[in-house]
Amino acid sequence: MKTITETRMLPYIFTADEHLQNAAEMARLADQVSELASTHKQIKSSLKEELETLNASLQRMVRFVRDKRDFRKTECRWIMDCPAVGQKTLRRNDTDIDVEVRRMEEHEKQESLNLQPVTEELPFKKCDKIIRDGEPWRCSDREGHEGGCVCEDGYTGPVTEPSPAAAPPAMPETAKAEAGRKSRFGPQKVD
Repeated sequence: MKTITETRMLPYIFTADEHLQNAAEMARLADQVSELASTHKQIKSSLKEELETLNASLQRMVRFVRDKRDFRKTECRWIMDCPAVGQKTLRRNDTDIDVEVRRMEEHEKQESLNLQPVTEELPFKKCDKIIRDGEPWRCSDREGHEGGCVCEDGYTGPVTEPSPAAAPPAMPETAKAEAGRKSRFGPQKVD
């Protein structure tokens, strides 16, 4: 009888020692897979962060090239009453280009007047060149009474020489006091 040898895949039952060796090898391989998966996650996360950073930089450069500009903090100054009274203009300090024009707020209008308190009184004195209400008034005598005087209440008037015939009748004291109270600047008569 002639025999022919053939190899087939048939079930093999492990011995107890082989089964323990297979279990140990399986545990070792499972540890390696877990370790490699963890390393893979770390590398993937790191690469993902790098990729996101590169994409953000790329998008920024795309915007620069497309728009031909960028927004940066730039020092500017407000110019009051420009281009017209009651308006203010924001102007760049680096290029002197106007950025914005707005209406001035009420407090800005007051500040732009730059009002300073008057510390010295104007040299007003009794002036016989202007007669108002039958009485001489104080004036600054700044113009030498040529063409008129500027009185302390702002009245600018022609020089009127007092004459006894042209002077109106004197007002009673109560009427004078009443006229002084009605004046916007209060009584201005000098005794």
